[in-house]
Amino acid sequence: MPYSAKVDLKLIVGSKTFQLGQVGPDRLIFRDACQLPPCDGEIVMMIDDEEQRWKVRLPNGCSMDSLVVMTEVIA
Repeated sequence: MPYSAKVDLKLIVGSKTFQLGQVGPDRLIFRDACQLPPCDGEIVMMIDDEEQRWKVRLPNGCSMDSLVVMTEVIA
């Protein structure tokens, strides 16, 4: 029987939540363009019912010009 996992990716910055299309080790891709200054946030990845969270820094912030944003993991 085919199986497809339910995946939800989001970035939380302060009190705002942004939906993500993809995450990688040093970047993320927003679903919708947004404007943020350089900041820290938390990525939340839900796969089926399992949640993983990790803190990231957006050293260059993000602009309405690109959905792809560079990140750094915060230890």
